[in-house]
Amino acid sequence: MFRTGNSFIDSFSEILAFAPLLPVFVILFRRIFHEDIFNYLTTVCLLDFIRRLTIRISQPNLTKLIPLIHVFSLMEFIFLVLAFRTILRKGSREMVNVLAIALISAVITHDIIKGIGQNSYWLDLLQHAFIVILAGYCLVRSVKKENLQILYSALFWISTGTLFYFSTILLVEMLSGCFASWRSSSFRDSELLLDFASLARYFFYLLAALLYKSRENSLE
Repeated sequence: MFRTGNSFIDSFSEILAFAPLLPVFVILFRRIFHEDIFNYLTTVCLLDFIRRLTIRISQPNLTKLIPLIHVFSLMEFIFLVLAFRTILRKGSREMVNVLAIALISAVITHDIIKGIGQNSYWLDLLQHAFIVILAGYCLVRSVKKENLQILYSALFWISTGTLFYFSTILLVEMLSGCFASWRSSSFRDSELLLDFASLARYFFYLLAALLYKSRENSLE
């Protein structure tokens, strides 16, 4: 969330801060917020919007916001897991619950011992890998379940957007962790890459809200 000196990139980054609101507006306009999947999606979008807006406003004192940003990331993780649980069978849901609770407990324990502002590379990597695997599994499940109605499935688009975005984060984190020279010389490039991945993420979320049809409507 830095200033690059390039007016196009800086403007793009500023506009991107409001991208999470687009799916929320469509959900409210279409009155589909009664669906659990859209309740969770709205929460995820609003959390990311508040996080981005807070960073923009307090950019000179960004280090003081690290604990708050950390809390937002953990809450985003929780609500994404809740969203993807909606398509899982009972056995798979219970396994996801156990793994997610274990990860959340590990993060909270780390925060208590090391301090909430201290990130853990491996815990962040595990959280993002968990979301990538879960989103990928739910994407396959939604394709099999919805069949010809796949384009009207909210979970299909949400899974696609989440998988793309968090796969990009995971790639950047792995490169940064393995190659110190890449981390120091390519910070701006990785930030720009994550911005484009985030834009793609909210484009897919927007499609989820725009194209969704309930089973009752699809049978009419």
